[in-house]
Amino acid sequence: MGTFLLFMQPIHLVIGVIEGLITGIIVTYLSSQNNHLIYHKWEPSEPVGLKKILLTLLATTIIIGGVLSLLASTNPDGLEWSLNQSSTVTEVSNPSAINTFFENVQEKIALLPGYDFNKSEASNKVGTSTSGILGSVLTLLVTFLIGMIIRFRRRKKGDNESTH
Repeated sequence: MGTFLLFMQPIHLVIGVIEGLITGIIVTYLSSQNNHLIYHKWEPSEPVGLKKILLTLLATTIIIGGVLSLLASTNPDGLEWSLNQSSTVTEVSNPSAINTFFENVQEKIALLPGYDFNKSEASNKVGTSTSGILGSVLTLLVTFLIGMIIRFRRRKKGDNESTH
């Protein structure tokens, strides 16, 4: 465990700092466009420019997911690398029934297993970009939907409190 933590902590520290910077940039951008999106309850009568904000976030998402994903390393990620450094075992010799079950489920439902359409070099780059775009857009949509649900619940809660 000590070896594992020794290799994992520095990697996750760097990842955390980069994710924090990205989050800060997004919050700063949203605040500069309309600080009511961050600090106040949004009222429909206020000029929001929500369409502009969503289009900017979508374009940024496509650029990062589709273009910058091509710059991603083909080397193992931090977890894979640290596991390889701390263990001589690369595969589980006797996987459990639950492990086998979930591997089979993943093989059946994975849209782009290994970020690839097939095993050619050109397809791998297209698969990487497609995976980056799909993953980024899905994350953006889920985040937007969660925001809409929170907004709806707050509005409903406000309506209930005003009737009592």
